[in-house]
Amino acid sequence: MVFSDEDKILIKSLYLKEYTAQKLTDEFPEKSWTKHGVNKLFRKLRDTGTFDRRAGSNRPRSARTEENAKLLLQKFPRMQVLTNNPGQRRPMNTCLP
Repeated sequence: MVFSDEDKILIKSLYLKEYTAQKLTDEFPEKSWTKHGVNKLFRKLRDTGTFDRRAGSNRPRSARTEENAKLLLQKFPRMQVLTNNPGQRRPMNTCLP
């Protein structure tokens, strides 16, 4: 369930007035909100006080940095580092002597 920013503001204000998820879904049937979706927003509000994502909840960044590439070259001097893009593949024979 995707809630618009306006929906989140409305839900937060009604949550502070002690509305339940059931009451919200009953009062706004045109919104097609689910009780589960509203309860997830309530839980986020209780836990963090906001609807924003928690710190560190994003996908981790790649471990392939300039420093790590240099360390790899020191450990494996024959290996060629062709690119800094971890998603780009290279042929197997570029790593062989």
